[in-house]
Amino acid sequence: MALDGIVTRSIVHELQICVGGRINKIHQPTDNDIIIQLRSRGGNRRLLLSANPTYPRVQMTEQSFPNPLEAPMFCMLLRKHCESGVIEAVTQQEMERIIHIDIRQRDELGDESLKRIIIELMGRHSNIILFDPASGTQLDGIHHVTPSISSYRIVMPGFTYTEPPQQHKLHPLEVAQEQFMEAYRQAEIGTTDKSWLVSTFSGLSPLIAEEICLRASQAEEAIAGVATDNNVSHEMTTGKVTSLWSSFADLMTQIREHRYEPVTARMPKERVYSLP
Repeated sequence: MALDGIVTRSIVHELQICVGGRINKIHQPTDNDIIIQLRSRGGNRRLLLSANPTYPRVQMTEQSFPNPLEAPMFCMLLRKHCESGVIEAVTQQEMERIIHIDIRQRDELGDESLKRIIIELMGRHSNIILFDPASGTQLDGIHHVTPSISSYRIVMPGFTYTEPPQQHKLHPLEVAQEQFMEAYRQAEIGTTDKSWLVSTFSGLSPLIAEEICLRASQAEEAIAGVATDNNVSHEMTTGKVTSLWSSFADLMTQIREHRYEPVTARMPKERVYSLP
């Protein structure tokens, strides 16, 4: 399954059940994974945060994980700032693969503070960062990125948090038909519709873009059939972009309204794909 911005949006929607939940315990069973045990609506739950370079994810889990005898430093820091805290919000940043979990905790003196766990689901660059919104600095990250690795984004205690580089694409849930048509007209000659969708709109994976194109092709074939029967050639020439917009707009409406219909399909060479 392609973990793109749309799948991330569906994950965040599912995780709204965690809002208002109180964190009882935090574990770090591996170098990449964090387990948060919390009590929320409906009882006790386990929330898995994973910065695995191959399978990064955020999900509820019922699986039990062995814990090291001595907790890693990052885990101990999360316990200090997040245990006994209440999850105030779980949000997605634009249509990016970035999830924010805001936690409000009361310290020993009774003072309240807000901390944010930032989960970046970006393949081998995935990370989990504990961030202090009041100071704008990172408290730590599960994976350190030193100045020798990246001068643009440093992930280490005390450094200002810098978001991943912006791609400056159009927001698919906010684009109007006029913007869509104008962007399509400006596409380079020879660019496929699938490649154009991926390069123009944030949060769209090639798999989702291909689904949009397939739906548009089916609609275009239907229009072509009507046009052939009625000998209306003009509809056939304008049908492609119109069908593409209609397919795109219909799917974005479904996503905007959180009407997800998970589908799994087996493709050639025994590969399995999923759509939200």
